[in-house]
Amino acid sequence: MPEYGRQATHDKLNRLRAVRPDAAMEELTWTGDDFADIAAEQTRVEEVAARTGSPVLICDTNAFATTVWERRYLGTGSERAWEGVVDRHALYLLTDHTGVPFVQDGIRDGEHIRAEMTRWFEDALTATGRSWVLLTGSLPELVDLAERVVDLALAQRSSFGAPL
Repeated sequence: MPEYGRQATHDKLNRLRAVRPDAAMEELTWTGDDFADIAAEQTRVEEVAARTGSPVLICDTNAFATTVWERRYLGTGSERAWEGVVDRHALYLLTDHTGVPFVQDGIRDGEHIRAEMTRWFEDALTATGRSWVLLTGSLPELVDLAERVVDLALAQRSSFGAPL
């Protein structure tokens, strides 16, 4: 699944640049409503994709991740992104920033926040009791670990318990 927040960011920047062509990313102003809208639309497109038939839906982000980014931009106490969102994700795969090259695409915050954001995601996933795995290593190692974790999760979810 693509990340709807990226599209929303591009749209917001384009609206600002329609008024001021030289506007920079750092000039965008975010609100709780922005994050609530992003979370709701991300959830909507995930639900549509989940109905297409595959037992696995891999998303770059989701409403939960949007709440972490909301904290980044608006500080603690802003929790609009959760309004009306039901989290059905069974497992979170968190990619460690260590050893993964940073690629600036014009809207990323910057390499300087990667370690802190990884910790924020670890803390938020743990504090909310979500099932998660930290993926580490080179790209081939990350992919291999992700595949093994997903295969194991699928095997566990498709098995029956012992008779009573």
